[in-house]
Amino acid sequence: LPLWELAPPAPWPCQGEIFPGAPNWLGPLGTGPVGPCGNVPLALGVSLSDWLILQAPYYAMFEGDPLRLRCYGWRGAKVSGISYYRDGANVEPSHVNSELFIKQAKTRDSGRYHCTGSMRTEVIVTKVSSPKVSISVQELFSSPVLRAAHSGDPIEGSPVTLSCVTQLNPQKSDTLLQRFFYKDSRALGEAWSSPDYHIPVSGLQDSGSYHCEVQFSSVWKQSPKLKIAVKRIPVSRVSLEVQPLRGQVTEGERLVLNCSVTMGTGPITFSWHREDSNQALRTETRSSQRMVYEISAATETDTGEYYCMASNGNAPAPSPRVKVAVKVPVSPPRLTVNAAGAWATIGDVVEIRCESPRGSAPILYQFHHEGAALGNRTVSSRGPGSLALNVTSERDSGTYSCEADNGMASGPQHSNPFHLSVLGMLAPRTPSGWGGVGRGRISVALPATSSAPRESSRPPVRS
Repeated sequence: LPLWELAPPAPWPCQGEIFPGAPNWLGPLGTGPVGPCGNVPLALGVSLSDWLILQAPYYAMFEGDPLRLRCYGWRGAKVSGISYYRDGANVEPSHVNSELFIKQAKTRDSGRYHCTGSMRTEVIVTKVSSPKVSISVQELFSSPVLRAAHSGDPIEGSPVTLSCVTQLNPQKSDTLLQRFFYKDSRALGEAWSSPDYHIPVSGLQDSGSYHCEVQFSSVWKQSPKLKIAVKRIPVSRVSLEVQPLRGQVTEGERLVLNCSVTMGTGPITFSWHREDSNQALRTETRSSQRMVYEISAATETDTGEYYCMASNGNAPAPSPRVKVAVKVPVSPPRLTVNAAGAWATIGDVVEIRCESPRGSAPILYQFHHEGAALGNRTVSSRGPGSLALNVTSERDSGTYSCEADNGMASGPQHSNPFHLSVLGMLAPRTPSGWGGVGRGRISVALPATSSAPRESSRPPVRS
């Protein structure tokens, strides 16, 4: 501490004052005069540090609190040219009205403070210094750290949680902190009371540099930056499933083509294709590993091979091809008999045809005579089934019919009956191959509303 010494010793009279309002001979602060009053040579040793007082807060200081220091002379002694020092360095700005005021204290304001000033005596103006005072500005909360709940880079589509972690001073545990989150220096919304920021479904656009800020009143602290890189997994193992199973669908039923991927993240573009088409039947993009293309009422033209393709930004990956067969139930067949006016002669060969206008092949045609099976024919493509009837006797007369069946749930379909009459007299052959004059070759097809000819009908005139 500075010490004011008068040396060599000299006699000092009792009259007069060293400091206004102080005893004639002053010792250290709080003591009486030094020595008797008289003209006796005396060495005066006085600690002037006790004459300048630095007043500081007696309570605990925290970041953001106002810090006020006051420097003044003992018993109101006048002091001029006051300066403040922290750890020996001058504090600027120095003071206003002998006070040092820091509006919002920071931890860096901690240290050992003292003040200096000039005090006038009747003899000399002397610079004096106060005792040092230790001031500690405590941290209100620690500098935050931004942490990700997951380890490693997140996969596209997965949730991401970022936590802004800080520790409050135990003496300030009831302080409510606010947090702000930033991505690439742009604020992610308003202040949060929660320490966590959630991204429910992460995407490539969520990649970037994140940081957070914690605030209470005027105290702000920022975390170091944390880089987040969201990874995209390319599409692979594309498959196409058909409903109904095995791709067998009845005309008019719903046809569902379900395209899915085993691997792949992010928005995926699905497209459906048919082998005989250069354009996609449908294209749609969604954040899903499965998409459906539906034909509400399938028709025969929807028969073919199908495949789908999927891409999430890389080259499209195709699925294996799947065959779809739209089965059309057979319609009631038409029975056609190659005979002249529904008459035949013994020895004739009569062709009986059965054909359904609609129906998926293969179709089994069965022929009947008077309810008894006459024979059957299977056609593998569209067209009639035919049966050659050798007319050998009048017993070949009677009602003929046919039925068509392609194995569908609708079951066999039946034709209208046709009545054939056989004459016992053999007609001579003509170059045309059938009958005589006036009896050319005639194919008779009965409409659905017609009835068989009556047996009493007269035969054609023979030549």
